[in-house]
Amino acid sequence: AIRGESPPAPPPLSVETTPKTESELNAIRNACTVYVAQFQGMLIGYELGREVDVEEYNTFFPRFITDRLFNGVARCMPFEELSQRMDKFLHLVGYEVVPIQIGHTKADSRVHEIQGSRQTGDEPGTIVEVVSPGLQQRGGGDIVQKPVVIRGE
Repeated sequence: AIRGESPPAPPPLSVETTPKTESELNAIRNACTVYVAQFQGMLIGYELGREVDVEEYNTFFPRFITDRLFNGVARCMPFEELSQRMDKFLHLVGYEVVPIQIGHTKADSRVHEIQGSRQTGDEPGTIVEVVSPGLQQRGGGDIVQKPVVIRGE
């Protein structure tokens, strides 16, 4: 169960506990059978409700990792350390940091959001600074969040 939530408890069973005839005993058996079936129905409804919550969680969790955790940590940490520190969390949602080698990786508007350019001694068109890192699907897949970079001239 999730913290603060408890599964349903069975309602009290109110039947005669000292039957005097066979028909009273059968009535108790029937009442118990109905009671068990009703409680099973309550538990099934609870489980179905939990499955809906799991679906909501599966959409919430990746957004939380990218919007809150990754973007919050990325502002406070050097780009070079980010991948190794965030890899376990990003792996949970199938993401990885967009790999960039300063001075070697070519700036590409399909992958990077180019914020500007700067005169450097590096090869023109290569990335000279990462303003904010980006995310992609694990294994070099689709870009989830473009990195913001500055290109060398």
